[in-house]
Amino acid sequence: MRKRLLTVLFLIIPVSLLAKNSITLPDIALPRRMAVNKTHLYILEASNTLFCYSLLDGKLKFKVCRKGAGPQELQYLPILRLYPDYVFLGTTVKYIRYSLEGKMEEEKKMPRESVLVPAGNQFVLYIFSFVTIPQGYGKIIIANLVNKKFQKIKEIYRSSEPESGSFIISGGTQRGKIKIVENYFWIHAVDGKLFICDSSKGFYIDVFDYNGNHLYLIKKNFPAVKITSKQRNALIEDYKIKSGFGDRWKQIASQNDIVFPETLPCMERVFITDNHIYVRTYVLKDRLSEYIILDYSGNILKKTYLPSTDICTIKNGKFYYLLENEEEETWELHIKNID
Repeated sequence: MRKRLLTVLFLIIPVSLLAKNSITLPDIALPRRMAVNKTHLYILEASNTLFCYSLLDGKLKFKVCRKGAGPQELQYLPILRLYPDYVFLGTTVKYIRYSLEGKMEEEKKMPRESVLVPAGNQFVLYIFSFVTIPQGYGKIIIANLVNKKFQKIKEIYRSSEPESGSFIISGGTQRGKIKIVENYFWIHAVDGKLFICDSSKGFYIDVFDYNGNHLYLIKKNFPAVKITSKQRNALIEDYKIKSGFGDRWKQIASQNDIVFPETLPCMERVFITDNHIYVRTYVLKDRLSEYIILDYSGNILKKTYLPSTDICTIKNGKFYYLLENEEEETWELHIKNID
């Protein structure tokens, strides 16, 4: 089988590309995350390698990092965060910071397994703890503001929910449990603000400054959406892909109970950029996902529908997303204006 390539299809084509409306970017086979700024496209592969391409001519600018335990290597697939003047790749045990030109600026191991979010000259470090509670099993999330030495400055956020997480028991007489739908928790550090998105509390975005001072809360009372049988099947198919079970899914499913909540979380994913908050919900319409667009104060500006896909991002009023062309064995990046 030929190596899969990534083809970039520009819906708005720079003058230099008028003679050629597609660009083939070699070496990209299994993209997992992406980010863009005004001039460059960053793609993180399953190999933990970060590729940077020009959005103007499609040329490869650099590739850095790889899977491993040595210098400029990460053992696990990292989170990709793109800041105005650097790129951050972080796992729960180590992070690497690169300049926008691909120069390694900092590499450091974590003092304990946790998620790190750069916030100005400090970090937000949050951990997940699992505990036994009356309902069975629970998850607690604690977010602390820490300095560059990972010393705690103060706690800024705490959240808990019952019976969270996916549990799989593949042997013995006791059946396991797979929770297909998880609540969304993410901390965005943008424009001097920390936006803490926590769907365990509903449509809930708590906002702090980089010093951990509370600014305001964005909370909306949207009606709960019950899961339809069609959505159940679609979510299972999506989980099968994300989990990597593949051909083993039938065996896994036979050994575990597939569990769904009665209603879907209010937020599936959140993008915050260019003074706007884009909240993707679980509402689908003609294979498109609903997006609720708000300003930074939480005022709803409009709703729109965009392609339902996981490898995507939003920037400059445009929706960037990857699609696999199975017939041509290529990946395609499409760019769509957000109406």
